[in-house]
Amino acid sequence: MLGLVVTDTLYRTHPDLPEGQLAKLRAAVVNSRALAEVGRGLDLGSFIRLGRGEEGTGGRDKASILADTLEAVIGAVYLDQGLDSAAELVHRLFDP
Repeated sequence: MLGLVVTDTLYRTHPDLPEGQLAKLRAAVVNSRALAEVGRGLDLGSFIRLGRGEEGTGGRDKASILADTLEAVIGAVYLDQGLDSAAELVHRLFDP
């Protein structure tokens, strides 16, 4: 879902850029590090239910967990509210 919205936005706002440049821009947004940073900004880690092992090893701030959780939230919004709402959420989180 995230990749779709970002790709569509980049293509519409930069129609003259070559495909390779668009791919680089997309990769800058759609990657686990960027997702984790957005998740940290939302304090998403405090809402995740973790097992004892992950809890004990700092799982609430682990980039892979935050990134996966943020993608799951975006996917849940898509399933519950549809494409327009999910796209609005993606823009609200990633445009800044």
